[in-house]
Amino acid sequence: MELFLQRLFDGLGAGSVYALIALGLVIVYRGTGHLNFAQGEMALFSAYVVYQMGEWGLPIGISLVIGLATGFVLGAVTEVALIRPVSKKSPFAVFIVTIGLFQLLNWLDGAIWGDQVLPNSGVGSKQQQYPSLFPDDPDDFVSIFGAAIRWQSLGVFLLVLAITAALFLVFNKTKFGLAMRAVASNTDSAKLVGIRTNTVLMVSWGLAAAI
Repeated sequence: MELFLQRLFDGLGAGSVYALIALGLVIVYRGTGHLNFAQGEMALFSAYVVYQMGEWGLPIGISLVIGLATGFVLGAVTEVALIRPVSKKSPFAVFIVTIGLFQLLNWLDGAIWGDQVLPNSGVGSKQQQYPSLFPDDPDDFVSIFGAAIRWQSLGVFLLVLAITAALFLVFNKTKFGLAMRAVASNTDSAKLVGIRTNTVLMVSWGLAAAI
């Protein structure tokens, strides 16, 4: 039982990170009707930006805000400069563009940071650890029926739940969420009822990349 709970807690902690990427995909799809195959690379680029801010001596909180802002700008610019011009021609063209963006960001990460490996935040790492948003010292865990769940993993899991709840409210209880769904369903009809479709599309991509 203890081993089962330990594997369960470890899986929830790691899966929460992937869930954040999935939430970004959901925002783009619900808001635009497209799939962003470069979502993971946008997340990687923003993560490197946060790391670089830390290397320059900024606190983790400020570095995180800069990383979020970088992600939002990257997503918004992608929609305006790349997706918007080709989406009018063919949905398949958007697929090709996001694949190309995946390759571009992957190359850009290597060109800027080379083969540099981000500091390992795992317990017992011999590398200098980059500060964690949540407590991550060796004794920062809670024991449940003999299985240890780290506060860092719990923090990420709760963060995912909070973002999921917030997105649910946005999509179902706000005018902007309704506008996102309307644009994804039928862009031309959304324009006829006064929705600023270009703004909705840009913000949708920006939010997805920020998350």
